[in-house]
Amino acid sequence: MLIGGAHCINLTNLVHRIAERKARQYSEMSDYSKVSPYDREVSSLWRRIGIDAAREWANIRLVNVGRLRLSQAEPGPPDMGLAEERNFLCSRDIDDGGSRVVGGSNRGIGGSESRFRNMSSNCSFPNGICVEAQSCECERGWAGDDCSVSDLALEVGQAMLSSVGIKQWKFFHFSAYSTKSAVTVEIRQTSQGGDVDAYIRKDAYPNRGEYDQRDISHSRTAVFTVVRPYGTYFVGVYGFIGAEFSVTYLEARSCPNDCSGFGTCLSSGECECVDGFAGSDCSTPVTRMTNGQGLVSKVFEGEWKHFSLEVPPSHNHVEVTLTDMSGGKDPDLYVNLGALASRTAFLIHDNHDNDDDPVSHVLLADARPGVYYIGVYAYGVGTIDFHLKGESFADCPNSCSGRTHGTCVDNAQCQCQPDYAGDSCEEKRSPLSLDGQIETGMVQGDTWNYYPLITSTSSNVVIRVSHLLDPAPILGDCDVYIQRQRKPGITDWTYVDTSLDLEVVLVMESPLADTWYIGIHGYRPCAYALSATVENTCPNECTSPNHGLCDSGHCRCYGGFTGSDCRYALITLFSGKPTSQVTQAGEWVYFIYRAIGSGPSVCIEVQETGSRGSLALYASFSSTPTHTSYDAYAHDVQKRSQRLMITPTFDTEIIIGVYAPRIYIPTTDTYSFDIVAYQASI
Repeated sequence: MLIGGAHCINLTNLVHRIAERKARQYSEMSDYSKVSPYDREVSSLWRRIGIDAAREWANIRLVNVGRLRLSQAEPGPPDMGLAEERNFLCSRDIDDGGSRVVGGSNRGIGGSESRFRNMSSNCSFPNGICVEAQSCECERGWAGDDCSVSDLALEVGQAMLSSVGIKQWKFFHFSAYSTKSAVTVEIRQTSQGGDVDAYIRKDAYPNRGEYDQRDISHSRTAVFTVVRPYGTYFVGVYGFIGAEFSVTYLEARSCPNDCSGFGTCLSSGECECVDGFAGSDCSTPVTRMTNGQGLVSKVFEGEWKHFSLEVPPSHNHVEVTLTDMSGGKDPDLYVNLGALASRTAFLIHDNHDNDDDPVSHVLLADARPGVYYIGVYAYGVGTIDFHLKGESFADCPNSCSGRTHGTCVDNAQCQCQPDYAGDSCEEKRSPLSLDGQIETGMVQGDTWNYYPLITSTSSNVVIRVSHLLDPAPILGDCDVYIQRQRKPGITDWTYVDTSLDLEVVLVMESPLADTWYIGIHGYRPCAYALSATVENTCPNECTSPNHGLCDSGHCRCYGGFTGSDCRYALITLFSGKPTSQVTQAGEWVYFIYRAIGSGPSVCIEVQETGSRGSLALYASFSSTPTHTSYDAYAHDVQKRSQRLMITPTFDTEIIIGVYAPRIYIPTTDTYSFDIVAYQASI
């Protein structure tokens, strides 16, 4: 074989000589930023594995030694680098018996066969190398006769990021073989500017005139679906205007039960059901409900009946009512969003445990838009006839705190009455009257209403809060908090009542001149009436004449009773003898222990028997401990046991209080405990 029509060259010797020179040239170089990628790869390899191994690698990469039998070397010009010397070989005219050499194959790029002129491009170095001076051997990710075509393999489920210049192509390919499923390719433009066109073609590169599918719209996303693919598919991205983009290839999975004939199998393997059916395989009939209109149906023992209600973005509440028309047969009601409701998958449910009440009711506040699925399950015996009504509607935050605070207008916004402010009209502007004038309101669960109060008296100020039935559908649970000069919180108050009493009375003893804030907190949604009065009488009249004596507005409790209104009985503790008691959320239990002064410390311990960390322990010398006034305190929410050590300096009575904070425990349960106090003998 002749090169340049004159001399034969020995490529192996040439590569060896180049390797030696390059090894010396780059041995001390640390900055490779100006060196070509190929030269960096070669010189780095020489430095790591040695000149002999690099020679062998160069033989395999550059020369097919078994077919070239060249004996003399004709290197390029003396100052020519490695890449230039390699390209010098591939760029010389090659004459093989007077005929031209045709290299490579044609997959549809550039029209017909690519002749020797493509060889003069040096295989788009470093995209490829010249093999036997006849054809190009392309690096991974490049294709075409002269290795100028970018072609990357797509992997299932992995987005490949790339970019393309104006009027340029980028190609990708994948192979898929299936007689049942489908595959999907998504091309998504990721840059703000630009415009790319997308093409796909089986077994050949697409171009602007030859393709199986294309998308040349202005949309930023193109999606191609190939049903029952069989072969290799080439995806082409053309830069109508250069842009950055991603390509994702997804293989479809088979859908359960072929979607039962009532849905479309998506490439993700999930069914998209037609209207009137739902479930993972679209096999469950679903009755679409009209908002606010009831319907009558029946369900058989141990079976389900399913319904759907579409909630628009403008609505934020969903209410469902189920009425048993068969008389005590116990239907259960479940509601879920976006999927069928079941006994284990639901947002809210009513198991209807009260056989005397035929109505089950659920209310979802702050509901999101979407399709809500309502399931009725026949837990009882026999066939159950029932009436079902579902309704979605717009409601404002906290229902604008009740009609006396504000009204809900368009776009679920509150229009407050003149004396109220806030997003939910929760704050009264003017101070609360001290003449007993009643203010009404309502709070949803974990929401607040606030009332300012200005005092200037040494008499007692009595705050009364009564639970109301209207406008709340059921009696709720309001807690009352009072704090000086700022709004109260769950853990920030001076006076508090978190009991379950429907009538709450808080006595502010001699508040003098100051500003206070009353907070009504909804432990559960409730409506209430609030008033404040200045009184010289004692709170609750000291809880009947048998508990204490009213003295200038203050209760003087008789022996065995304590509290601001003498309501609590004092239980006597004897040293080392435990006693068992129970309490409710928000309630106190008080004990008295007679200690010896100048003796050992008194140890007081409470052990919860059915809960953990639900009870707090307080102790005071000779006075009743409260949340804000005590001599010792213990509450560790991680422990069942709370312990105090208190040292008396003289013979005295220690008043011990056990309290169940509402913020740690549910609503109406009782909590049992054992308590013991002891003092070692002197």
